[in-house]
Amino acid sequence: MILFDGSGDDYVCEIISLDKKEAELKITEKKKGIVPDREVWLFFSLIKKDNVEMILQKCTELGVSHFVPIISERSAPAQTFSAEKLRRARKILIEASEQCGRSSLPELSDVMSLEKAIENYHSKISFLAFDPSGTEFNVLRSTLNVPGLIIGPEGGFAENEINLFKQKNIMIYSLGDLTLRAETAAIVAICKILG
Repeated sequence: MILFDGSGDDYVCEIISLDKKEAELKITEKKKGIVPDREVWLFFSLIKKDNVEMILQKCTELGVSHFVPIISERSAPAQTFSAEKLRRARKILIEASEQCGRSSLPELSDVMSLEKAIENYHSKISFLAFDPSGTEFNVLRSTLNVPGLIIGPEGGFAENEINLFKQKNIMIYSLGDLTLRAETAAIVAICKILG
């Protein structure tokens, strides 16, 4: 049996004893696990619960290191990410990491406004916003230090949010001519950055 604690190491274990309430294991080998080779942040607007879960699951499998749920003008209400749903979200991150063989867990931040997210992280992240109004996305993977991808809700970003991106010199990109659902846009953007 192989266990991991989210730190990047895997532990090969032997079962010593097992009953309904507990198990005793003996670690027989510690080895370096699979850890994404770069830091990628995903700032995603709150959307329907099942679609948020898809973003967390698939983007964990793709290698996102930090998830920051944000409230934008057209987001689903903040109560859709309650304390109970936050616990469920963390469980999804663990399960997705296990499923893909990843030995590190991505971090999940508390919900914050779009403005607060930009203010908090602008100095350490190269933000890229995705909106149909943007220019065609063709940024090479190697040109970004620590990318922070901002994905809008269903219906896209409001005009004042687009203006905020422009004021903060955040490049706005399009993922093509088709209108993508928010969860699909997140997955496509991550694939393009990590591809």
